[in-house]
Amino acid sequence: MNANTFASAEDPKMYKRLQDADGINGSFSYLGNACVVALCVLPEATLLGLYYIPVALYHPLLIYYAVMILVPTIFIIMSGSLGAYAKILQPEAAFISKATFARACVAFLLGFALQNVANMIITHHSDWRIWHTIVWKDPANVLYATLNPMMETFFWRIFLHREMAVRFFPGKADPDDELPMLNTPKPTIPRLSSLGMLFNGLAFGLYHYVPLVMFDLPVYSAAGVTYWMMIAFIVYLCLFGVGTVYVREQRQGGPLAALMLHAGVDAENILAYALIMDTTMMSGRSVAAYKYAWAAFF
Repeated sequence: MNANTFASAEDPKMYKRLQDADGINGSFSYLGNACVVALCVLPEATLLGLYYIPVALYHPLLIYYAVMILVPTIFIIMSGSLGAYAKILQPEAAFISKATFARACVAFLLGFALQNVANMIITHHSDWRIWHTIVWKDPANVLYATLNPMMETFFWRIFLHREMAVRFFPGKADPDDELPMLNTPKPTIPRLSSLGMLFNGLAFGLYHYVPLVMFDLPVYSAAGVTYWMMIAFIVYLCLFGVGTVYVREQRQGGPLAALMLHAGVDAENILAYALIMDTTMMSGRSVAAYKYAWAAFF
């Protein structure tokens, strides 16, 4: 007999509280569900809109990040679920410790190493030049390596994670979390089923077709990057998306660990980008063409 069954038999109010905490109680409108499905393609739609808009825009990537934060936030407020998100983040803020920062550092280094291996296998343009400070003297590189993992963690591993878990793909609560729930109203985070993890990871990875193939490939091709290399990166990012959701749901992981894992990946991406740009410049390509690359979209 699990905790929910026990609570149902002994205390109906406790059972309802467990349902609320697990994110499986309550009704959701068809309109709200349709909005969540539509928001799965918000990144692609926003990027393409900014890319093809017939008006000169300053700092379009910053506009993109603002849209990706504001639109989900508006949805959260209008759907009345702001309190649910606050409860999701409460445990993360309540247990900040040296161990938390240690796990964050380990996650960053793991992401950096993971992306380095992926670059080495797929494009053979891998370099551990983290100590080359000239790369970090460009404010755009620092902004990208900071804002991109923050935005994507919020959008994919907090917002869409929660909405998919409570609307479409509810997973079972961690057994270690169920018994404490019998004596305290503190909620557990909603969990995605295996299918939900796969869907979230695929949505995350596939959206990268727009920036990688449409924005980066025309520039990176001069350094030997091919279409099928970019497709291989997209497949890898789908797997990475599933992995970050897994890390986000673990008791020893969480949103911060998922964020730092992604930050490590983006830090290595900046180094690989700088290396590819150096190679491209040596090939005689016009520097003006670089403004179309994803990482230079600021």
